[in-house]
Amino acid sequence: MKKITIISAILLLFFSSKAQVTLDYSYSGNEYNSYNFRVMNLGDNGLKYVGYVDSIFTVNIYNLDYTLFKSISIDTSQFYHKALINGRISHVTDHLFDSDNEVEFIYEYYTKDTSGFLWSNGNLVIINEDGLPLFITSGIGNNDYHPFIYNTPVGTKMLIYTENSSDSVKIYSLPGSLPCDSCSGIGTGKKELKMASIGSINSYPNPTNGLINVEYSLPPNVNQGEIVLYNTNGILINKYSVNNSSNILQLDLSTMSSGIYYYQLVTEKGSTAKKIIVAK
Repeated sequence: MKKITIISAILLLFFSSKAQVTLDYSYSGNEYNSYNFRVMNLGDNGLKYVGYVDSIFTVNIYNLDYTLFKSISIDTSQFYHKALINGRISHVTDHLFDSDNEVEFIYEYYTKDTSGFLWSNGNLVIINEDGLPLFITSGIGNNDYHPFIYNTPVGTKMLIYTENSSDSVKIYSLPGSLPCDSCSGIGTGKKELKMASIGSINSYPNPTNGLINVEYSLPPNVNQGEIVLYNTNGILINKYSVNNSSNILQLDLSTMSSGIYYYQLVTEKGSTAKKIIVAK
């Protein structure tokens, strides 16, 4: 009897633990898989489920309650004119590639060779919410792919690797900045740890027409750093030395033109950037 009681308790514990994982929702059909459906941080619009349907060149963006947020049809006729095409998307954001409030993303597409089996000629296009291209890499046959985007002290940079007769890396300046989850990796469970390890910044009032207070927190065991201010073209405007004797830096931006600027906390442990809006 005692053995039966123990076995019953173990089984109950097993099934109770198993029941903690529950199915919330399911998108039917075979258009989504692990490569083209994921969670992305759009920026101001927050976290969304993003899925790409390759067969009809459509990006579907869903809210966290699984309702449709936006559906974007890519007009491939604007940059490619053959039927043999396959693609994938990345970096779905609302302020990385321009300053409006619409959604943009990178679209990588590939063509098949004449045999129909091998993939060749990879290219990159930045697509706007209306489905039209904002930016196109240099053309068919260059095999431009593998975009990497980084927030840096001199602005946000996009690195595109090219494979052709002379391999190269192209570096482009972007007007926006990566959402913090794109910097640290959504779903890794390490966002808070990473933010603490590189420090943090915030500002108020933002937007501002003059004075703005930049609150900062240096990483553990770091006593000094710099707050760097630059424009959307990555041009340095000013640098300010900061240390642990205070946690607020007041800036006078009254002489600056209206627009978007970026400020970045830079230390020996890394950097983190945010946006300032000057509105007059």
